[in-house]
Amino acid sequence: MDLKVGLSEDQHHVVVRVEGTITRKGAFEFNQTAAKLASEHAIEAYLFDLRRAINVESAADNYMIANKDAPEIAFSRSARIAVLHAPGDDSHQFIETVALNAGYRMKLFTAEQDALAWLRQ
Repeated sequence: MDLKVGLSEDQHHVVVRVEGTITRKGAFEFNQTAAKLASEHAIEAYLFDLRRAINVESAADNYMIANKDAPEIAFSRSARIAVLHAPGDDSHQFIETVALNAGYRMKLFTAEQDALAWLRQ
């Protein structure tokens, strides 16, 4: 898994770009890095670019990411979380469902401009 985490040019949101296979351990790593950066800069918006990544975890592990791992790293439930995924890739659908059920404001997108517009609402 290749990972890049940084701030958007205008420092409005944290940008996380992932390529390769996403596991629960990998998700914990990039979520922890993103949450730390957001906290340091008082940012409440994230853009996860997963267009070149596939979630290979089971439903049970996706549930644990949203309900155990995210709270453990103090991922803010008030933050907006936009997730870009490739058209036709449904491997990220269940994590959106469990994240929403856990109280996180996450939404999937295939168009970056739509994701950015939603983050700025």
